[in-house]
Amino acid sequence: MAAAHRTVGGMRAALFLALVCIVACRSADPVTPPSERATVDVILRIQAAERLLAQGDAEAALARLREIVELAPSYYVGLRAEQDALLALGRDEEALELARTRAERGADPIAWVLLARLQSDVDAEASLERAIDVDPQCHHAHYALGVVAARAARYEDAERSFSRALDVWPRLHVARRARAEIRDQLADFTGSASDYEAYLDDEPWDQDARYNLASILHRELARPADAERHYRLLLDQNPDNVVAMVGLAVRLMERGDPGFDDFAVAEQLLQRASNREPTALFDLGVLYQEKLDRPELALQSFERFLALESPAQDVRTVADRLFYAPLRIESLRRELGLPAEGGAPP
Repeated sequence: MAAAHRTVGGMRAALFLALVCIVACRSADPVTPPSERATVDVILRIQAAERLLAQGDAEAALARLREIVELAPSYYVGLRAEQDALLALGRDEEALELARTRAERGADPIAWVLLARLQSDVDAEASLERAIDVDPQCHHAHYALGVVAARAARYEDAERSFSRALDVWPRLHVARRARAEIRDQLADFTGSASDYEAYLDDEPWDQDARYNLASILHRELARPADAERHYRLLLDQNPDNVVAMVGLAVRLMERGDPGFDDFAVAEQLLQRASNREPTALFDLGVLYQEKLDRPELALQSFERFLALESPAQDVRTVADRLFYAPLRIESLRRELGLPAEGGAPP
């Protein structure tokens, strides 16, 4: 499948949302940044409060989190969760005032990061620069600056900020995933694949990241066997993952080893995916036309592809709809001795 079909279309929104999902290290090792240090008891209590928040009991969550913040006033995850609880209660002004008051004390860079979460991108960038002035090693601030740059399509700046965050704290997994997406945008496919592979070592259940990696390996880096392994891992994790079905089917069509029944498996995968993924119908038409010599079924697949409403209008889908499917339909109708569409002679 084409690179444009990967899940980078929603990257800017996903990156901004990831600003509230930074994964904290559980270690109390002396080299761990202060914002990542907490006792096991504090971590467990924050997790319990976050469960209350997810269940809709923001008042109880906030009460617990405020006790926790007293115990660990520098721990970013607790401070962020307290802010989230206030926002869930609709107390936005209180959250803003609390963040501003903490930031204006001037000694804690994390306070400026928390303030940036509540600001427009322009104001957030200024707050994050202030955080870095306070502490050039504040990895949360570097990461958040990368988010702001990515939202503005300043991809080189974003890559530098994510790289700086990882230089300071290599276990900031969300920054590695974000850099993988940015490097894909910059056509640094080798670097992107390397970041995805490292990220998936720690976060193996992120199916979007694994699909993006498989697609890069398949199309940009010409490593189809590695791509196939990731498609199969995706289907092991979720047998209904339609983009993985299509990716694996295309790989099997390319390989086409009769001894392994590749075409039959590809046909089954594409048929399963065809009601939810429009590109599956196009690929099914290609399979019938080019590999299985079944022009009638190929024609039906291409016509269904054009008739199916597609919520995803990526580059590949648009090109297939405008050019390739109509051309294949015209060729197949001529081969089958059918009149051209509109009733004209072939």
